[in-house]
This record gives sequence, C-alpha cells and structure tokens, in this order.
Amino acid sequence: MEARQGNLADVSAKDGSQGTLLLVFANLKAVKAVTMETLNRARYMIILKQFASTKSVASVKEVN
Repeated sequence: MEARQGNLADVSAKDGSQGTLLLVFANLKAVKAVTMETLNRARYMIILKQFASTKSVASVKEVN
C-alpha cells in the first residue's frame, strides 16, 4: 500500500512540474506578444546606448 501511495505522489509531483513548465511557456509567449509603446528606464537605456553607438533610434519592435 505504501509503495502505491509513493508512486501516486511521484506521478502527482511530475504532473505538477509539467503543468508549471507549460504555464511558464504560455506566460513567456504572452509577454512577447505584447508591444509596449511607453518608455520605462530599461527601454530608455536601450535607446540611449544604441543611439550613442549608431546614431540611430531603435524601433518599438527592436526595443521590446
């Protein structure tokens, strides 16, 4: 009986970790699909660094 319970717990834990992986993947896809058109500090720094080195301004798609 204990062996079955241990196996069931193992199967349940594996199922939970696979569900977590799928959730992380889905969230990553969702975040990449969003285009932010406002500047935060991180985007501002990307634009400044690129402008300093290339004298051009990155597009919204590049900065995102």
